[in-house]
This record gives sequence, structure tokens and C-alpha cells, in this order.
Amino acid sequence: MNTTHYHTKRLFPFFLTFLLISCGLVLAQRPVQAQCGPLDVAFVIDDTASLGGSLSNIKAELNNILNDIEKASGNDYRLALVTFKDNVTVSEAFATNNRATIAPKIQALFAEGGEKVPEASDEALNTVINMLAASGRAQVGDFTPGFRERAYKMIILITDAVPGGFDDIYTVGIDDVRAHSFAVMAKEKNIKLSAIYVPTYAEDTAKVKPIMQDYATTTAGFYLETAQNGTGTATAIRTIISGCGSTSTTPTVGFGIPSEIKPGSVLFFNLYTSDPAKPNAENTQINLTNTDEQRPVIVRIFWVDSATGIPTDTFACIPATKHINMRASEIDPGITGYAVAIAVNLNGVPIKFNSLIGSSYVKMKTGHSAVLNAVSFAALADQPVEYTEGDETVTMKFDGAKYDLAPRVMNIDNFPSPLDGNSTLLIVNRFGGDLTKQNPVGSFGNLPSVFYNDAEKAVNVNLPGNACQTRNELKDGYPRVIPRFTLQITQGHTGWMRFSSGDGTAIMGATITYNPNSVRNGGKNLRQVALMDLEQYIIPVTVPVFTCS
Repeated sequence: MNTTHYHTKRLFPFFLTFLLISCGLVLAQRPVQAQCGPLDVAFVIDDTASLGGSLSNIKAELNNILNDIEKASGNDYRLALVTFKDNVTVSEAFATNNRATIAPKIQALFAEGGEKVPEASDEALNTVINMLAASGRAQVGDFTPGFRERAYKMIILITDAVPGGFDDIYTVGIDDVRAHSFAVMAKEKNIKLSAIYVPTYAEDTAKVKPIMQDYATTTAGFYLETAQNGTGTATAIRTIISGCGSTSTTPTVGFGIPSEIKPGSVLFFNLYTSDPAKPNAENTQINLTNTDEQRPVIVRIFWVDSATGIPTDTFACIPATKHINMRASEIDPGITGYAVAIAVNLNGVPIKFNSLIGSSYVKMKTGHSAVLNAVSFAALADQPVEYTEGDETVTMKFDGAKYDLAPRVMNIDNFPSPLDGNSTLLIVNRFGGDLTKQNPVGSFGNLPSVFYNDAEKAVNVNLPGNACQTRNELKDGYPRVIPRFTLQITQGHTGWMRFSSGDGTAIMGATITYNPNSVRNGGKNLRQVALMDLEQYIIPVTVPVFTCS
């Protein structure tokens, strides 16, 4: 079936409040910031006459959009601008921190032409994904350089039309299939493609929307809709930036990526607790295993008190292929917090020993219990810290060069409704800081969050922080959302949430659910969505009082 049709320009009433329709949801709150690390963002924008409202909306909010990108990237970003009608124009290719050059080009965009539907959105994507030159194509300007390997790679597509290549004809079974092939190419290159659909013409939605949704679904990007007149386009862009361009989680295993399913040189335990008066009712058993078949290892464990932020520490020797168990009631009785285990040498200096795994068995008087694997951080350098004899402290850098990167944006991928008798605890921890025992280890700020129900209705909210560890039950009042929690996560339904630390520190965490009348009991670590390369631990250098063999 070939489709070539025409639309006349329409005038839409001015809305007193903006609407953003995301998967059928109206959002009227400003998106939150998320610290993502290095960002490469390519704007691929339909600048035909019917997109005038969207372009005006983007221009009005452009400073806020660019501010979001600077904050989310830690000022390590590159931006590109590609527009399309029935041809493609590369207005700006990627360049380092190029706010000053791309901003006037976006402000100069003018909506005109393109009376025919479809438009060349697919070819614009082809240009960006495959770094195409203009030669031999209906394209102005070369798209080079391409995305950086180490950056979060993001395309934001904005259009109201089906894709039709350069021939201005949309054919079912050809152009939609070709559009999907570009999404697959993006996925293979780890590029997140987010699609913002402007429903200018209601009669086109049945054709356009599935294609736009497929872009997002295939690449784990966002699919968002605006109001019919384009109001909410800027808010949609900011929502995408706030989520680091992706609805998925970071891969669980890979170079520089911390994981609970690999061995490492540093292990992070999200929770320990005990009641010395009733240790059988509330206690934690920490397990550490040395998987190396030949070498023993000394491990230094820091136990961080969530109330004061002050750590204490112990040493342990683990022979090759052996494991040890430690109970919180015997090591740090009556204290609740988190633990960090670090492989060290005979001088107490951190070493590369990527053979440690661990887990914790947590039981609480409230009925909550879980087995939580330790999250492992590998040492990447043969000498992961700089140390000179006599140094009293060393700095462990989680920068993707010395040690794995540190988590900055986290997901609670699923939590049940409290109306079904569920009690879900959310534990959030500061990762990184000062372990010298002279000062509190450090805290994280408030947590800018996006809260979703299982209809993907989203609400922006801040979770209170300013602590080294927070533990709160997910229920009415936490998070404080309107409508309240149980009106959004109703009986028989579930939700999920994404958040980052508002002050840019690294965070980790877990959830533990208890329901005496359900099989849904236990806990799991939070999923990391974005990583950072600026976190560190400062630890005192202390010689162990024993040798290890």
C-alpha cells in the first residue's frame, strides 16, 4: 500500500497548562535531574510546517534543556543537530561541550515545507547511526565524528509523520521494516533511540505511533507523546535526559561495570543489622569467599554505622578456595549499616585480587529477611592505588581505570502494592567517601526520582537523603506523591522507580519485601542504570596484626 497525502495547516487553541502524554499519561511536573556521566546527544528533528508548535516549545525551554545536559553529563557532553523534511540536513555534528554553537542553530530552526506525509526521518536516523557523508545522498553536510565509545549514546527523534525515505512515499511492509532495521543497528551500537511523537493529525496516529514505539522498545529508549500542538516537547526532551536516555539497566557484567555475579577486589554489602538482646530475631551473617585456587588473601572489612556515618573495621584471612562467615551481632552488635570489604596486602594497602565473592543473610524483627549478594568491584589496574611507604592513607578511585566505575542512577525494578499486605523496605547507601574513622564516611543528598505505576504513569518526586544510609517502607507518605502512593499502586498492582543522588555522589541500595500471606518475600539489590567515574574511597593504611597463608 502506497500512501501520499496532504494536510492543510491548522491552528490550535493555546493551553493554559502544558500537557505531556507519555504512554497515555499526562505529566504536569518538571523532570528531575539524573547524573549520567559522559553524554553524546543527537537531536533529529522534523522541521516541516506542522512542527512549528514543537519548535517554539523547544526554543522557549532550550536553556533549561542544555542546563540539564550539562548537569547530567558532569559537563562532559557532545551535541549534534540533524533536521529533515524530504531530505536531511546536518546542521551540527558532534563537538565537545558545544552548547555555544548548537544553541543559535536550534533557535534559528524554522518550520516550513513538507506538506506531504511521509518525511525522511528514517534516512536522518541512518545518517546519525552510520555516520554518513552527504555524497550521493539527498543530504546536506557530513555527519562526522560519530558517537564516543565511552559515552552514553542518545538519539532524540521528534516528528509527526511516518518515515518515507527520500522518495516521499510510505509503503507498508517496506518503509516500516526499514525503519525497524535502523533501530536494530542503533541497538547493536548501544545507541538509545528515544522517540517523541507529536500527534498533529489524529488520523495518522495508528500508523506513526507503532513505528515510534518500536524505535524505543528495540533500543531501550523512551517513547513519549506531546499535546497535539506540540506543547510539552521540551518537557519530553528533559524527561529523556533525566533518565539518561534509557529505560533499561546497565549491563550486569563487563569491563568497568560492578556486578553481583562476578568476583572482584572490593565487595559492597547493602545492609547489616543485629539485635544483641535477640540475635535469633534480628541478625546478619556476612559470607566472604576466596575463589582463587592458589593464593590466600587478607580482607579488610569496614562496617559503617548508618546513624553516625562512622566506620569501624576488622581484618580477616581467607585461604585459597575457602570462605568465612561473620555475624553482625558478634562484630558490630546493635548497629545497622552497610559493609565494604577490600582486598589488601600485608601492609594493609589495597591490591588487585579479583577473586572475592560474598553474600549476606539478613533477618529482621519486622519479618523482613533476604539473601543479598555482595556487589563486586574489580580492580582494573595492576596497582590500583598510589602508595609510598609511610603514607597514612590511600585513595581508591572508582573511575573505570583503577577500579570499576561507581553507580550513580539506580532502579527499583518492581515493588508490590502495600494494599496486598506487602511491606517493602527501600535501603539506599552512599558509595564512596572517607573510611579513615576520623570523620563520618559521607552522605548522599536528596534523591530526585521518577515514580511509575504498572500503567507507566509517572510522577516526579524527591526522596529525602542527607544520610549515609536511609531505610524506609514504601507506602503512603514515602515517597510523598500526589495522588498518594496507594491510589497509584492499587491492590494487585506493582510499580517501579528510578532515582539518582541530587548532589552527584554514587549510591547503591536494595529492597526487601515481607508479606506473611504471600510467596513474595525476600530482597534484591537495586539495578544500576548509569555509572560515574568520579567516586573514591579514602582508607587508612593499617598493617594487619597477623600474616595470611
